[in-house]
Amino acid sequence: VNSLLNDRIKGLQKDVSDAERAVEDFKSQHRIVDPTDGGTLQSQLDQLTTQLIAAQGDADKAKDRYNQALAAGTSAAGLAKLSEILSSNAAANLRDDYNQRATELANLETMYGPRHPAIGRLRSELDRINRLMAGEAMRIRQQLKANYDLAVQNAGKLQDKLEALRQQSQDSSLAQVQLRQLDSKAQAARTVLDDFLKRAQETSQLQGVQTSEARTIGAAAPPLQPTWP
Repeated sequence: VNSLLNDRIKGLQKDVSDAERAVEDFKSQHRIVDPTDGGTLQSQLDQLTTQLIAAQGDADKAKDRYNQALAAGTSAAGLAKLSEILSSNAAANLRDDYNQRATELANLETMYGPRHPAIGRLRSELDRINRLMAGEAMRIRQQLKANYDLAVQNAGKLQDKLEALRQQSQDSSLAQVQLRQLDSKAQAARTVLDDFLKRAQETSQLQGVQTSEARTIGAAAPPLQPTWP
């Protein structure tokens, strides 16, 4: 009987060991250190979602500024609009120079007519300033386009990161379910072993009591002489 009990106990102990090893192997395979990591992942998802919304808003604003720059043109008025979109001291100076020369030209034409010698010089100066304004307008548009591209790129990176984290969260949730199932199996195996050991101990104690009683109650000795009559 003792041999059968020992074999049964060894079998149950092996079941517990196998179940606990399955839990640890699963944790190692899925890199689970803390079973509560699901809450951490959700917090990261919330933070990334907030960052993505902000980045998409920045990209939309950058796109609007770039479209406004495309529509502004390269005139003095257009350059004024561009300098409002993207701060540019060069644009402001060129616009002021252009307006000053244009005013001088208008005054000379009014006072002396179109053949005044200074008029040709002013027109050449205005042409030069126009070219400079066109170059500055192009530079501003290129800068705004670069800003827009960068904003879109940043939003795209956050989107990719969020999708990857969502997949990780789904995988983690599934792994947590499987881990809980393995934990339950291990706990059940431990419970079966504990119950069996308890019953075996109770049985052993009961058998010991019965054996002791059997030894105490021995065979009755015959009387040496009759007690009656």
